[in-house]
Amino acid sequence: MRRLLLVLGGIPALLVLLLLGALAAVNTAPVRTRIAGALSNALGQPVAIGGLHVSLLPSPALAASEVRIGGTDAKAAADSTAAPGLFVPELRAVPELASLLPGRPIVIESVALTRAVIAVRRDSTGSLVLPAMPAPGAARTGAGTAGRTVALNQLELKDGTLRIVDDRLRDARGKPAVASVRSMDATLHAAGGRVTIPRFSGKVGSTDVNGAMQMGPDGAELRLAIPSVGAADLPELFALAGMEPNRALAISGRAPLTMTITAPKDGSSEPKAGTSSRTSTAIVTGRTNIEHVRLGKVPLDGLATTFRYARGVLTLDPLDFATYGGRAAGSATVDVNGRTSRYVVRTTLTGLDVGAALAGLTQVSDKLTGSANVTANVTGTGSGAAAVERSLAGTVQLDIANGIIHGMPILAELNRTLGAGAGGSAAAKSGDTPFQALHGTARIANGRAQLTNLHLTAGEVNLAGSGVVGFDHTLDVRLIAQLSAAASSAAAANVAGVASRLGDVVEHLQSSRGTIAVPVTVTGTLAAPKVAVDVGALAKAQVQNQLQQQIERLIGGAREDSATGARRDSANAAPNPAQGIVQGIEQLLQEH
Repeated sequence: MRRLLLVLGGIPALLVLLLLGALAAVNTAPVRTRIAGALSNALGQPVAIGGLHVSLLPSPALAASEVRIGGTDAKAAADSTAAPGLFVPELRAVPELASLLPGRPIVIESVALTRAVIAVRRDSTGSLVLPAMPAPGAARTGAGTAGRTVALNQLELKDGTLRIVDDRLRDARGKPAVASVRSMDATLHAAGGRVTIPRFSGKVGSTDVNGAMQMGPDGAELRLAIPSVGAADLPELFALAGMEPNRALAISGRAPLTMTITAPKDGSSEPKAGTSSRTSTAIVTGRTNIEHVRLGKVPLDGLATTFRYARGVLTLDPLDFATYGGRAAGSATVDVNGRTSRYVVRTTLTGLDVGAALAGLTQVSDKLTGSANVTANVTGTGSGAAAVERSLAGTVQLDIANGIIHGMPILAELNRTLGAGAGGSAAAKSGDTPFQALHGTARIANGRAQLTNLHLTAGEVNLAGSGVVGFDHTLDVRLIAQLSAAASSAAAANVAGVASRLGDVVEHLQSSRGTIAVPVTVTGTLAAPKVAVDVGALAKAQVQNQLQQQIERLIGGAREDSATGARRDSANAAPNPAQGIVQGIEQLLQEH
């Protein structure tokens, strides 16, 4: 029994010795050359193997050293800006064990390119310069005709890296920016002038990614699917797409993203086998849905967009997000081709909390409240919020419901001047202007907003007009306040009491519908507005107009002889008494 156990225990050791002997037997210069030839067929580039050594773990294999692919060596992979090229510091060939028997073709079950780097360069035009591709028609299997042939079944990438070196972008040291997909594990297919990775897993920074890629005679394509982008890795994703990272942009929460970088073949030249090839300008497309975004001071929650980046222009269309209680839908473009970026934003916001938005974005946080619908079509240039604000141009349409203009006593001034009771006693005492609806259109240019079609409904008063609001908070707004019939009656009685010498003339301040319209000006600044009601000017105009009409009718009838129809000689006509009456009324109004 003991002898049997010894025999059985020695069998594994014998098998290991036989395996080592078989591996050592194929570790010859001719076999190394044939393995290199099989790899050259697969990769489309010259491959040289300096040496092989036997490795048993994790499986019996031949590990290569001093691997040179396409004229490079293992040390080139350590140069973070080296591109284009394929750099392989370590190669591990796993043979089919039965093929090691004498007289059989050697079959390499798989070759793992460990820590290999596929390096691509993005030049100053945005084109990609790719490493050498396999020549069309190159075979993936079989190498050598003399001696023992070598067949290669599978090519694998272990802990590999896809590196994109960008000549247009610069890092903190002023060198070309480098973005990478690291820790890539995948199976490669190389044939017919094309390298394809149908599926891979890897990382961008610490963010897990899945994807696929291909490079060949018709260009290159990289597809990424990211379950959730890590906030710290956002700048590298921007660089991977060829975009300058936005330092004011921050994200948090779940942020799934899909991105495709497509670079069609440059039709101006045909690539030669074993040399690098150039593509046309790369186009980046994709979609993302980010839980929380912050762009400077602006919170953008639930941001969902489809994006496209090509020739220095980023387009977000559609672009949807929530901010300050409202929901936005629209589009945006950013053109980075000039010395400063240019922005175009078209959006519609519904349900915006105006008070919260002003508090978060401006220094006039306590001036206006309400729920707003906003439609904006604006442009701007610059690299910072201040520069963009100075260059802002376009149109904004605003509709606010159930709000308050704080610190602007329009109703109080109407009450003080006319005693109209507009807005109630609370409005008269508070110094604020509560309203049910505020509508207007602003044309923005040169650091100010030109207001047109301005309408405000506040209880017994409707205001309409136009004006200018400067980005420096200056005000110059001209309005006409039309009082309701009830408020107009109260105002007419009050004015009649003040200017009793006018008698029945005061009633002509009111229209045929019993309403009074009064000019109102708002000047000064948002911090210290000046509200003025010019009742005298309007009363003078209305009284002059109505009295002129009535008196001219009276005098016109007296000028015609009712019996003969004869007319008085105009040369001998008495001065027009209507003009004198009007002048007298004007003088009385000026005194009051």
